[in-house]
Amino acid sequence: MFNEELTQKILAEHGRQAAMIYCKIEAMKNRHMSVDLQERNIQDWPDEYKYEADWWENKYKELEAQV
Repeated sequence: MFNEELTQKILAEHGRQAAMIYCKIEAMKNRHMSVDLQERNIQDWPDEYKYEADWWENKYKELEAQV
C-alpha cells in the first residue's frame, strides 16, 4: 500500500486528527532512520528514509491546512 492510499484509509477509519498524528510520527521515524544511516556512514542511495520523512511531513502540513 502506498503512502497516499494508507493516508486515505486512516482518514476514513479514524479521522483527520489521527491521520495527522500518524503523519507526524511516521515522519519522525523516517527522519531518525535517515540521520542514523548518515551518522554510521551507511550509504543508502537514494536516501529513501529522507524522502519518506519529507513526504509524511508534507502530508501533515496538507492535513493541517484543511482545518
